[in-house]
Amino acid sequence: MGKIYRLDLPKKNKTQSYVICGDLHAQFIHEPTFKIMLDYASSLPVGERNLIINGDLADFPYFMMTKNADAKKWIKRADGVEEFFLPKYREEINFINEKILNPICRVFDRVYFMEGNHDSPRINAFLDMCPSQYSSQFNLKRDLMLKPRGITHVGDYNDWLDLGKLAITHGMFHGTSALKKHVDTARKSVIFSHVHVDECKAFVTRDEFLKAWSLPAMCKLNPHYMKNRASQWSNGFGKITVFHDGLFDFKPITVFKKRAVIDSRVFLG
Repeated sequence: MGKIYRLDLPKKNKTQSYVICGDLHAQFIHEPTFKIMLDYASSLPVGERNLIINGDLADFPYFMMTKNADAKKWIKRADGVEEFFLPKYREEINFINEKILNPICRVFDRVYFMEGNHDSPRINAFLDMCPSQYSSQFNLKRDLMLKPRGITHVGDYNDWLDLGKLAITHGMFHGTSALKKHVDTARKSVIFSHVHVDECKAFVTRDEFLKAWSLPAMCKLNPHYMKNRASQWSNGFGKITVFHDGLFDFKPITVFKKRAVIDSRVFLG
């Protein structure tokens, strides 16, 4: 289990709200869902526009040596970093900055970023194989300008962010038992991304009632590596309301056919 970071609870008789999204995957972002999230956040009162990006903001498919034929070819070449990996990286970083983070920072008051397995871990795996003189060229936190933007980095992959009685992580388990495994690891109610599916399950023990939610994804539902195979994925995001005693309310918001109905209001992509 990774490090645990915590956000302050609101004062007595106050609440604090957070929009939460995950699995944007850079250029594979589902633009209608992204637009709906921004429009929804813009409808919230100032001071309630807080965002938690729950991992996989980037995608970095060209760092996957086992699955990307181009990567396997270019890593063997002396000019591979200069001619292939660095241009691809800069292109993706520019896309995230201009098309994702700039719009987000125009709408939200505060933004928190927790990394997923597609973020720095993919860079680090690549750096283990490339010449060491290029290491300084690949730095996600620096290149996304998190500090200048005022974006708070609240955890690396497999770390946790606690909001009172709720734990948030990008996600480390797949399959039919993923909800239970995340609850068992957190030992509290949990929200995770990673699986791209909108699901919820309750777990009742002798003295507590816990729930686990997996978030729908912000990316397209037919990405490059799926090769047109069908999936059970869904698009969307969620809203967390935290109370002063650590209790919380969570509302998953699913986008279907470029629209979402939230509090009787229709948001179109």
